[in-house]
Amino acid sequence: MRGTRWILDALLAAGAIVFAYCGAVITWGVISVGQMLFEDFTGGLGAVSAGFTESIVLAILGSVIANRLLSGVAARSGGAMKRLHRAHSLTWVATIGYVAVVIVIAAISTVPGRLFVALVCLAGSLLALQFWLLSALLVAFIRRRATPEMA
Repeated sequence: MRGTRWILDALLAAGAIVFAYCGAVITWGVISVGQMLFEDFTGGLGAVSAGFTESIVLAILGSVIANRLLSGVAARSGGAMKRLHRAHSLTWVATIGYVAVVIVIAAISTVPGRLFVALVCLAGSLLALQFWLLSALLVAFIRRRATPEMA
């Protein structure tokens, strides 16, 4: 039983690193591309969506799956893990709602270009927050598993 425990902890740590990396990449993209688009205002939506690759889609799906898999453990545990899971779940709802609003605004095209770029950059920032929170949630789960349980 001990052999599988460290393997699971290693997989959780690798997942935490991957999600933290995804959050860092999205944050860096929002900062660099957003700044460039605000200064020059060239490219529009096509330039912003050019950084949206298949790996980000897989990371988003992995984040949703990890959230649902950890929901039972987070509900039973207290403290930081429960708060992190709640924050991750609430920000997912906010991110999905916000992206839907941005899509509707893009279809209607009623906002000026710079404001639309700001809206897309905010959507990217919310997505990066998702990955940072999930990484912290996985670390909290590893720490919870590392503490000896009382019999």
